[in-house]
Amino acid sequence: IPKMVPRVILTKILITLIFVCAREVASANDSCGNTIVVIGSTGDLARRYVWPAVFENFVLRQESFEKCALLTFGTYRSTKNAGEFNFSSLNSQLTCPLGVGGELCDRAKRAFEAHVRFLPFNSEDDFRSLVRELERSYAEGNSFELGRLFYLAIPPSAYSSVCRNIDTHARPAKGWLRVVLEKPFGRDQESAEQLAQKVAEYLEEDEVYRIDHYLGKTGVQQIVPFKENNGESPSLPPWNARSVQRIEVVMKERLDVKGRTQFFDEYGILRDVHQNHLTEILARLLSDPIF
Repeated sequence: IPKMVPRVILTKILITLIFVCAREVASANDSCGNTIVVIGSTGDLARRYVWPAVFENFVLRQESFEKCALLTFGTYRSTKNAGEFNFSSLNSQLTCPLGVGGELCDRAKRAFEAHVRFLPFNSEDDFRSLVRELERSYAEGNSFELGRLFYLAIPPSAYSSVCRNIDTHARPAKGWLRVVLEKPFGRDQESAEQLAQKVAEYLEEDEVYRIDHYLGKTGVQQIVPFKENNGESPSLPPWNARSVQRIEVVMKERLDVKGRTQFFDEYGILRDVHQNHLTEILARLLSDPIF
């Protein structure tokens, strides 16, 4: 799987791989399971993108749970107890897939709410608590864990310490481990290289996925097909400097920085959208056909 692919698509790919693996192992042993842990699960990124992708796969793949369970955890930085977390604010962000509507959709959301568990994450002890909860859950189900996926929906400044704690306290004794890192990866080239070195101290390269969610937007994904479909006809000029006079990449967004001020104070709008989102769109417009 490429290292820079759409965030929502990658989430779906990873979860699909979980179920493919589950089917293969389930043929030999029906008592297996996989774990997804969303760190920073109450933030803007997780609410708008990560949880909807996890929920969609939950709805579409429920038949796989009969052979291999899926444990899903969300974490948050708070002094509240896990049972006091209000799921209703997250529930409003969830959309059922096509073909699942009305009462079926309502039942799916209720099932998902009962399925997801939220835990506070403020210290190293909380990583140990997570592992104890996992061990208890798998023991109660008389099953074993095939693998563990951590999705880090948190600022990059926290990547190093979280990866260290995952490696020290939450690495599965057996099975695979995957850690998803969002953009921006550092503030500049120097800090990005330093961050890469720190992450490499705790995780193998094939355990890490670095992604940018913006590439998963429908309009962005249509750029390459649009070029291919409009560049093959003899009646149309090719996409090159002689036939294209000007290219404009315009980003219009109505959302303000509510709930994201700390992130923007640390990284700024240029690092958030210009050097990744908009540059990637321009690259797709100017690149040669992939196939």
